[in-house]
Amino acid sequence: MATTRRQIVGASGVREARSAVRSVLVGRGEHAAEVAALLASELVTNAVVHSGGAAELTVSVDESRLRVAVADSHETMPVVSVPSHEDESGRGLAIVDALANAWGVETDGNGKSVWFELELGE
Repeated sequence: MATTRRQIVGASGVREARSAVRSVLVGRGEHAAEVAALLASELVTNAVVHSGGAAELTVSVDESRLRVAVADSHETMPVVSVPSHEDESGRGLAIVDALANAWGVETDGNGKSVWFELELGE
């Protein structure tokens, strides 16, 4: 499994995360790249907003699977929310939950890592 890591700082990190995910999926299909970039941007946005602006992005890919993880130093566990129609935020994890094949959270005493996996078609 090939793995890429990047430090993410601030709002520009969302763009960097999308680019990093797309770059490892070149030739793997436009749909997979767009879904993966969207989900990565949701996780990075959550990390930047809730942890003070710094995170680490890890992207791993093999023949059949992509795994993206975003680690930050904030220990509060994320929750899938159900925002009202008027709410301007709060949909990120619901999008991840709907589109990823799997997702979850791991803790290590120094914060957390939120990850998702996508199955890659032939």
